[in-house]
Amino acid sequence: LRITGSSSVVCTCLRPAEHSNGLILRLFEADGKKARIRFKLGKGISSAREVNFLENPIRKYRPAGGAVRTSFRPYEVKTFLLKVRK
Repeated sequence: LRITGSSSVVCTCLRPAEHSNGLILRLFEADGKKARIRFKLGKGISSAREVNFLENPIRKYRPAGGAVRTSFRPYEVKTFLLKVRK
């Protein structure tokens, strides 16, 4: 996992999804400030959705160059369902 753009966003979870094929990635903004980041995993991300704690979809992202761009509010937690290129 590579996160660029802000050192205040940290990974708190990376695990297989329970209800689908894919990986669950949970990120947290830890410094209490807005952040814009880009993250990439393995050979690149082919599909990304922000999901809630039950893995229900909230928002779809379009990875560019195998990476996802997103922004965080202070102390915000985001969870993503990812499919990674093989």
